[in-house]
Amino acid sequence: MTLNPCNIFVALPSVLKCNRTASAASEQIFAGVEEQRNITSNMVAGFGELETLIIQLKELVQEKNEDSNHIETSKSQ
Repeated sequence: MTLNPCNIFVALPSVLKCNRTASAASEQIFAGVEEQRNITSNMVAGFGELETLIIQLKELVQEKNEDSNHIETSKSQ
């Protein structure tokens, strides 16, 4: 099969259109990946905050229990 240079010019618009479509698709994929990365980052931060709140709640419950035990001990004396 002989390559005819004229065929390249005939096919060029189609190739360019295909390339633009692929570029647009790549941009959409990258935007989706970036959005997913942001969501994941926000989730990690949220879990960090949740962990802090759980620890603080645990400490408050322990303090409340210690106060209750102290009051009970004082009443029984």
